[in-house]
Amino acid sequence: MKLGGGKGGGGIRLAEGGAERRNQQFQGALFITFSRTVIVTVLSTIITTMFAYGFSRDYLKGKRFYLILGFLSMYISGGIIASFLVISLFGMYNTYWVYIIPWLFGGFYNVIIYNSNFKAIPGELYESARLDGASEFKIYSRVVMSLSKPVIAALAVFTVVGVWNDYQTTLFYTESGGLKTLQYYIVQLVHNANALEALKTSSAAGNAEIYALLQDAAGPTSSKTIELAAIMVASVPMIAMYPFAQKFFTQGMMVGSVKG
Repeated sequence: MKLGGGKGGGGIRLAEGGAERRNQQFQGALFITFSRTVIVTVLSTIITTMFAYGFSRDYLKGKRFYLILGFLSMYISGGIIASFLVISLFGMYNTYWVYIIPWLFGGFYNVIIYNSNFKAIPGELYESARLDGASEFKIYSRVVMSLSKPVIAALAVFTVVGVWNDYQTTLFYTESGGLKTLQYYIVQLVHNANALEALKTSSAAGNAEIYALLQDAAGPTSSKTIELAAIMVASVPMIAMYPFAQKFFTQGMMVGSVKG
């Protein structure tokens, strides 16, 4: 009887406390992922396009060195251990900055795409801007960025998707529960649900009381339901973003299609 009373009163309070804690974890993970995605997308786009603009100019000193360095970075990587050592050396391990600073440069792949687009802009526009007294930064911000919106939007979407879906940074470079990203939280949620489902299956034929406790703990939802709900939660922001970026994709496909 005492066992039953404890299960009825304390069990309900425990379940309510667990649900509240999970809600707080979910909200924290959502905030970290959303804020990180916005910050990285904006800063990465600015930094990468600035580098690509300088790289697209023929008068850039040391261009061959940057070219070799960029291509080497595309095919040679230090791996997880080297990245971990660098991140720890700069004090970013288990901090929010590990989600921002290592992602600020979009990679040499994006530089190549931006470089091709910037070189396609007629040289007369650059010369006209210089004759009007525009500095390099003003040419970059007023001319280059204005005429490159389609390709910038396209690569920004890829950046958003990559950052939003990233969970390995949390797995390798953090240990605090308050620094979980949404994707890592979802992965943990699905794994826990699958483990509970397997435990219920193994205990069903062995101990009816344990099975009943596990059934109460799991609630009416199955691991498959949680998995599908997690996929939906992770996909909705990407689906909602696409209509706003679609016109830029269309413009990007139409660039160069009409001559004369």
